[in-house]
Amino acid sequence: ISMQFIRKQASPPKHFTDAISNWNEAEEKFEPAERYAEKQDGEVLKYRQHLRAFWRNEHFGLCAICQKQIGKNLLTEQAILHDEVINIHPSDIEHVVTQKKSPKESLAYHNLVASCKSLQSCNAARGTKPVHSYYFEPASESTLQTINPFFDVETGTFEIIVREGQSAGETEKVDNFLNTAYMLNCSELLSTRKQIFPPELLSRYIREPEKLREKIQTLASDQSIQFREFQLLFLHKFAKIKSINI
Repeated sequence: ISMQFIRKQASPPKHFTDAISNWNEAEEKFEPAERYAEKQDGEVLKYRQHLRAFWRNEHFGLCAICQKQIGKNLLTEQAILHDEVINIHPSDIEHVVTQKKSPKESLAYHNLVASCKSLQSCNAARGTKPVHSYYFEPASESTLQTINPFFDVETGTFEIIVREGQSAGETEKVDNFLNTAYMLNCSELLSTRKQIFPPELLSRYIREPEKLREKIQTLASDQSIQFREFQLLFLHKFAKIKSINI
């Protein structure tokens, strides 16, 4: 139930496995007791940034969980080694199955996604809390016709909520994902969502429904738009409430 549909390849891409190999080789010169020195080593840091850039690119420069922008879609090797670029677009690596639960999957391609570095939500909020990997991403990409089957929104509060019609067990798991593990209704995210749809914009959509339809079509076709999944859910619900044909 990630806020983003992630189309993983059937097997790890070569540039991913090469980056892993380079990282492992760079770490081999350190003994376990030298953990701090290893983390500060320039070569280790370089290949770690290569991996972070790989996931940012795979996820269209968005956090896989909240869809906040964490980087540009296409980053050159020169760009990912440039401190200013890294600081402007900080990102982290999220393990769907935690390293504590499954150390063998700590660098497994299908277990890793890009996350933002928010202190209130996403990777930092979850820590080692368990989530069900089956629910980590939608079965298909959200479009105008195919809205995320697990989520809904409250247009008045900008909160993401559990979609009605789930079984009791699924409702509990989805709510855990939203409000316990990843804190996707934290104050920081709520404030940002409110800025996306100010009252004057929503009033314009009522007066000019063609503008609303244009916006939805843009969202449906461009996976790199920040908070894309939330915006699709919100506008779908807004159009239904206002009886706007989309």
